[in-house]
Amino acid sequence: MQYIETSKELQSAIRQLEYLQTEQAVLLKEQLSFARSRVRPLVIFKSPLSRLVGGLLQFGFTALITKNSGILGFVGQRILQGIFRKKDRIS
Repeated sequence: MQYIETSKELQSAIRQLEYLQTEQAVLLKEQLSFARSRVRPLVIFKSPLSRLVGGLLQFGFTALITKNSGILGFVGQRILQGIFRKKDRIS
């Protein structure tokens, strides 16, 4: 780092820093624009949204099955009986 001894050197250093700041701001804006174009809102929310929907569906089906377990068991038994009777008739 150089020591600044005169006011002209100080003004020159200030101009150089301002120019560097302007260049960096332009680069930062370009990078931000590029990042925004690459990241779509749908991509950001797709994974968490699908997990949320999956969890809600699983919770809903679990609640439905627990409330209607007797009916579902009866229907399941009838279906299995129908399948096995058809196999016995074919044999």
